[in-house]
Amino acid sequence: MFCDSLFKKQGKAEKIILSYTMAFILPQTVLVFALKAEMLDVFRNVDIKSHYSLSKRKHLYQVVWQEIPFYMLQTGIGPTSVQHALDVLSLDMNISQIVNAGTCGSLRDDVFPEDLVVPEQVISQWDKTIQKPANISSNIRTVNTCITVRNSQNTQEFKSILIHQFKADIVDMEAWVVLDWAGKHGFPAYVLKCVSDRVGPQSPVDVKLHLPRCSQTLAEVLLL
Repeated sequence: MFCDSLFKKQGKAEKIILSYTMAFILPQTVLVFALKAEMLDVFRNVDIKSHYSLSKRKHLYQVVWQEIPFYMLQTGIGPTSVQHALDVLSLDMNISQIVNAGTCGSLRDDVFPEDLVVPEQVISQWDKTIQKPANISSNIRTVNTCITVRNSQNTQEFKSILIHQFKADIVDMEAWVVLDWAGKHGFPAYVLKCVSDRVGPQSPVDVKLHLPRCSQTLAEVLLL
């Protein structure tokens, strides 16, 4: 289990007076993401105070940005991996909020790679519970439904199921689990996604092409 002894020693959370209304990065925010490549531009702009390796693909960082201390949790890909990473967090960390940021696939013709989107609700393939992210007061484009899936499939058949059976607009592999965990522990949680690809056979090519720009865009908004 992990605690925020470093931040307690520094007294940052108590000393910082918030004079802004930015929703994403507040003291003691936990920024949850799957892959370091998604947050590469955030890493380039923060001061890493400590790094805890939870496993080969799971890492927890204590960072500071403009005197604001927060956490960055790299979970690895997929719902099971995300759940395991979240379960390592200690409630003694004095978490203020959870932000799930990263990439997603588009299921709509009018939602393009590199678009920044916020879902109004998040559903999953395996649970009927509808998760509602905290509201973000901004001009970021909203879509109705994000669906979290267990496995990525780059086929037209898979895309058709997500569109027609689940009425989804975008697809990811983390958001539902993050919101579920946050809700069970009483933390407000936000979801911010950058479209890396259109779901289909060309997805791997799209991701490679658009991921660098998505990382830059996410950093620009998160560290506004």
